[in-house]
Amino acid sequence: MRGLTCSLPGWVVICVLAGLSPARAACVDGDTSRGLQKSFEGLLNSFRTVYDLSAVRVDGRLDAASRDYACAMAEAGHFDHTGPDGRQPADRALAAGFRFCSLGENLGMGHPDETAVMNGWIESAGHRSNLLDPGHQVYGFGVMQLMGEAADDGSQRLAELGRGVVSGGELRETGPTGPRYWVLMLGVPGC
Repeated sequence: MRGLTCSLPGWVVICVLAGLSPARAACVDGDTSRGLQKSFEGLLNSFRTVYDLSAVRVDGRLDAASRDYACAMAEAGHFDHTGPDGRQPADRALAAGFRFCSLGENLGMGHPDETAVMNGWIESAGHRSNLLDPGHQVYGFGVMQLMGEAADDGSQRLAELGRGVVSGGELRETGPTGPRYWVLMLGVPGC
């Protein structure tokens, strides 16, 4: 039998986990990704400006491909440019309707925020090269974490979100769990 101590405002609850069915995971996007978009775009374009490169603008198709792939990696616990389904970045961009002359993809996992992932990419030669490609005109950006669904053992429910508990049918302080998966796709549309 396993136990988990869950801190809740003003008191502590012990959550017995034995007998729970596994929680089904779903990606958390919404404000997590879109709320960071402007901040990330500022970081990206500020970095490019230092090298006298033009700013890149968001492309909805690359944005969708980036968010979808960040979610696929989070759900599969997979971290690679080749997806769990065998598809490559070009396959994902084309599937999203983005026809391109050139395309680059940067991935990150576990970085706590957009500044940390951007700094990681700047310090990596291959990622830095994608950021500073003078031909890139557009980008797409996605960041995802998992959110579990509550499982029920008949007396207690646990939302496997790292800090949430459902006891007596009442959900308290739930949120995303697991590492953040970051995807940046940069490209030149057309050709």
